[in-house]
Amino acid sequence: MEQRKSGTLIVKLEGGLGNQFYQYASAKAIARNSGSKFLVLSRMDSPNDSRRHNHLGLFKIRTPLVNRAKSFMLRLMFVNKWGLGKKLRKFAKKQGLSLVHDPENGFYPNILDGISGNILLLGYWQSYRYFEDIKEEIKEEFQLKESPSDSMNISFLKEIQDSESVALHIRRGDYVNDPYFLENFGTCSLSYYQNAIKYITDKVKDPHFYVFSDDPEWVKSNLKIDFPHTFVTHNLGKSDYEDFRLMHSCHHFIVANSSFSWWSAWLGSREDKIVICPDPWFAKDPMKLEDRVPNAWIKIKA
Repeated sequence: MEQRKSGTLIVKLEGGLGNQFYQYASAKAIARNSGSKFLVLSRMDSPNDSRRHNHLGLFKIRTPLVNRAKSFMLRLMFVNKWGLGKKLRKFAKKQGLSLVHDPENGFYPNILDGISGNILLLGYWQSYRYFEDIKEEIKEEFQLKESPSDSMNISFLKEIQDSESVALHIRRGDYVNDPYFLENFGTCSLSYYQNAIKYITDKVKDPHFYVFSDDPEWVKSNLKIDFPHTFVTHNLGKSDYEDFRLMHSCHHFIVANSSFSWWSAWLGSREDKIVICPDPWFAKDPMKLEDRVPNAWIKIKA
C-alpha cells in the first residue's frame, strides 16, 4: 500500500496498562498505514485511583510524546467545567484537528487506510486485528527497559522461566464492586477456571500454576487447584508492570476477560504456548470474539 502524507495522529492514552497498550499499538498501525506522523498524549496518574498509572514509559516504545505545552492544551479540551472543553473542541475543529472515536463495537479495517489530516484518536481500540501487520515491532516495544531489581521478582522470574509455568489471572475488583461493570463485563466463573486447569493438565506435563489476582484471598478460598501452584501477591497495588513481566514470561496462559492478561498472553514468546480465554469475553459484548482474540486461542465457556 502506498503511504500518503497525512498530517499528525495523536493518541490519547487512558485506563490501565493493558488499555494503554491497545491504544498505542492500534494508533501506531493506523498512523503507519495512513502516512501520518505519530505522537502520544500520555495519561496522567490519578491520585484517586491507585490502580491506574502512566507506566507505558517504562517500556521500549519508540514514539515521542506530545510536548508539555501542547499536552496541557489538548487535555483542557476534556475539562467539563464552565463549558471550557466544549469551546476548546470547537476551536480545535476550526483549526483542523479532528477527534476520531473508537465505536467500540467491532474491528473497522477501513480506518487503517482511510484516515487523513490532523487527528486526535480517542477510545480503546481493543482489537489485535488493527496492529496484526506490525505485531513483531509491537512485541519488541512492549518489553520493559530495565531488568527486575528486587530479589523476589528476580527469583520468581527464574522459577517461571525454568518450569512449565502457567499464568492464571483472575480479575475481580471493579468488575465485582461496580454494578455497571458487573452487569456489562461480568467475571469469569469458577467453572471456567476449573475447565481451563483441566485442559492444561491434560496437555502439559508437570505444569506449575502462577496465580495473579487483585483479590487473592477470595481466590485462595474459592478456587481449588490440585496441582503445584503459587500465588503472586508481592507486587499487588504498587508495581503492576512487574506482575506483567512475570505473567508474560510464563509458558502457558489462562486469561481473564481483562486487557492486562490478554496482553500477557499475546506477548508470550513460546511458539507452543497454550492460551485459554473466556467465551464470551464480556457479559454484554458488542464485539465479535474473533475480533478480540487470535484463532489459535482455546475458547472455554465463561
